[in-house]
Amino acid sequence: MGKSRSSEKLISKHCSDFGATAAEPDEDIFGWDLFVQFPEEPFQGAAEERPERYSAYVQVKSTEKGKASAKIKMSNVQEAATSSAPWFFFMVMEDETIRAKHLWGALLVKWLKLVRKAGVEGSELHAEKISLSFAKMTLISGNVADWMRTEIKKVGEDYAQVKKGLIENLGYENGYGIGKLLFADMAMKHLASTFLGLKKSVPVSGFSFTKSRFQIPDGQPVVDNVGGKITVEPRPVSDCDIRLQGQGGEPPINLKGDVYGFRFPNSASNDAYLRFSSSPLEIVRSPDGQYETSLTFEPTKRYPLRQWLVYEKLTRWSDSGDISIRISKSAKVFVSGKINLDATDESQVEVLCLAIRGIEQAVRASGVQNPYFSDEDFGKSFGDVYRFCMAFQPELSIVYPQDELVPTFDKMIYRTGIDFDHLAIHCFLSREIVSDEMVGGKRVFTAGQPTITEAHIYSKPNATALDAILADYEVFREGFDGSSVVLNFGDISTSIQRMPDAT
Repeated sequence: MGKSRSSEKLISKHCSDFGATAAEPDEDIFGWDLFVQFPEEPFQGAAEERPERYSAYVQVKSTEKGKASAKIKMSNVQEAATSSAPWFFFMVMEDETIRAKHLWGALLVKWLKLVRKAGVEGSELHAEKISLSFAKMTLISGNVADWMRTEIKKVGEDYAQVKKGLIENLGYENGYGIGKLLFADMAMKHLASTFLGLKKSVPVSGFSFTKSRFQIPDGQPVVDNVGGKITVEPRPVSDCDIRLQGQGGEPPINLKGDVYGFRFPNSASNDAYLRFSSSPLEIVRSPDGQYETSLTFEPTKRYPLRQWLVYEKLTRWSDSGDISIRISKSAKVFVSGKINLDATDESQVEVLCLAIRGIEQAVRASGVQNPYFSDEDFGKSFGDVYRFCMAFQPELSIVYPQDELVPTFDKMIYRTGIDFDHLAIHCFLSREIVSDEMVGGKRVFTAGQPTITEAHIYSKPNATALDAILADYEVFREGFDGSSVVLNFGDISTSIQRMPDAT
């Protein structure tokens, strides 16, 4: 009997002594010498629910001239490393002591990497061999079948799933491949803005991707020379505190912000772009030390009113000159200086800021919590927004023809509102008449500062809500006693086109 055969017989005897069976393959072409099935585990449940018994593939080697190592075909390495079943390798020494290795841990990683390398290089796996060493520490002192079952149990009941997960995921710790991007006719600043999160995407004229595992790339790219666009979702590298102070003596604005960074590959560490962000304020520092500051909102994203109030205040401060700014973290100052904010469309910005101030008053009067608005909301309802602003002008003049018989008014009342898609804001306002005079042959009444007497805010506005607003306005109008002569405009956005009625 040859050494290999006698060694297999020895392992089989250990299995038999333990109550396990060790079957030999019909042909030695699958890389294993014995297939071991272990005795059933104790089980108290229903018969049909009994879990399958443990099993394992075994390869047995015999020492040659006392060497504690053996050659294994790469095709067998591939079979063992890519199988979800347990694999064990035994070395029977000359004194019939047994050393063993379980294909797990570092050995599994090493073999998967070898299989990957051979596959990429196009090697004939059946023609190549590797050496597997069995150090003294791998000596098994007891029954080898008992040892194998213990090793399997260490992994857990779902051995196959655990090993399958390792086979699928090992080697990708440093990434899944190498990508190459070609940006044609693209300014460096534009590209940096995308990676800082100021732009959502950037066009790509050429893209290729080569899969890599264990840092061994494929010979050919999986995707090659494809155009399209790349979308970037950056993560902040830190947070920061931003303090802003205008020139009019108002309290400063204190904001919590995020810091983003980006630098091009192979550039110096001080050649980085930095972005300090706290919507709506965006500050970008270029590698040359220049700063760009802007006020901007994502068009369709809804922001709380408090952030729109920051926008209004900074816009108003910028009309008076530079704004002082300090950016810091934990009392360490990163940036200190002055900024200037220039509006792109001054007329629309002015209307928007007036509307924000009016909405703030309405929110306070209604008791509603912080509502949300998007730039798109204001744009789609700009007609309402404009008329709403006009209703909040510091003074309003009402002109009558000289021959129109009208009384001397004490007060002016009206309602105004904005109907957004998601929210309706309606206010009842009153003004004191501050002057009544003849100008150019016409009678001109001047109404002073407006006061919001009532405010109604409805989410998801509908016809029922509007009916309720009209009914409440009638109650509001009737609440003035006979001692006042009231000029009632009703809905000022439409009533201003006709002569108001006196009540």
